[in-house]
Amino acid sequence: MNESVWQEEIDNNGESAQRPVVVRIIAVAMFLNGLVTVVTGLMFEAEPYVLASGAVALLLSLGLWKLWSWAWIGTILLQIVALGTAIYYWYTLGSINFWSIGIAIIIILYLVRSEIRDAFFG
Repeated sequence: MNESVWQEEIDNNGESAQRPVVVRIIAVAMFLNGLVTVVTGLMFEAEPYVLASGAVALLLSLGLWKLWSWAWIGTILLQIVALGTAIYYWYTLGSINFWSIGIAIIIILYLVRSEIRDAFFG
């Protein structure tokens, strides 16, 4: 395995565990996104689904950080929803958000790689 992709760490049981660095980056990005979504949603009295999506992002970021299998599944589902929403807006409003589409595709393709999936389920 490529050493730059994995980071060795000691888990709670005192055993060595290797964690993908990019998964940590995704987890931190999701945490920050969720935090900003919740805080701004509360400040501007957003719809409940906005607050819920921020809370889901916070929860999934914790699960990704800990390499919990449900977080892998949830993150892929969340990215599929983000991708579908971006495509829906593209067809209905005519505005395309290449960043949302690109990031969702990259995250999905990265998480389904066999060595990354094995980190969550292995």
